[in-house]
Amino acid sequence: YRPETCIIVGNYYSSKGRHEKAVQYFQRALKLDRSYLSAWTLLGHEYIEMKNTAAAIEAYRRAVDISDREYRAWYGLGQ
Repeated sequence: YRPETCIIVGNYYSSKGRHEKAVQYFQRALKLDRSYLSAWTLLGHEYIEMKNTAAAIEAYRRAVDISDREYRAWYGLGQ
């Protein structure tokens, strides 16, 4: 697998409302590349959908730690 492929599959499951499955693929992308910025941000979005605020905050913070210009993660933290 490549992290990009995992992100595509995760986005598919997210669009179908299968957030738990999307989380699995975003986590798989992060196992392949811990600094994959989009994976952290998308993971945060999924956790918000699942009402897991603590996990969402952690994912968004990881994204911001990688790049303080990641506006999507800052937006997520502000929700």
